[in-house]
Amino acid sequence: MAKVTGPFFSMDARGTIGKALTAAAWKGIQYIREWFKPQNPKTYDQKWIRGIFQNGVLGWQALDAPTKALWEAGVLKTGKTMSGFNFYMSEYIDAMKAGETPPTTPP
Repeated sequence: MAKVTGPFFSMDARGTIGKALTAAAWKGIQYIREWFKPQNPKTYDQKWIRGIFQNGVLGWQALDAPTKALWEAGVLKTGKTMSGFNFYMSEYIDAMKAGETPPTTPP
């Protein structure tokens, strides 16, 4: 992947040209790469994981503000660099993979 300045004679380029090249930015760094056709495997395992993510997001959205604040505070205690939402999703996914009931409050 090549880093570029002034891609395609512009200050900022994003998108795909004729299924040949894709221009984008990652963390503020412009780059151009060869286009590839995205894959979307519809295997049982992939659908299962997507279902877990979907239900986890719905679970987070159903939490009230004080409970979300507990997750934000809980992640600070762990020393991890992530949001309360990411901490919740991490715990949710781990619990689902283990066949346990997902937590509603941080551990």
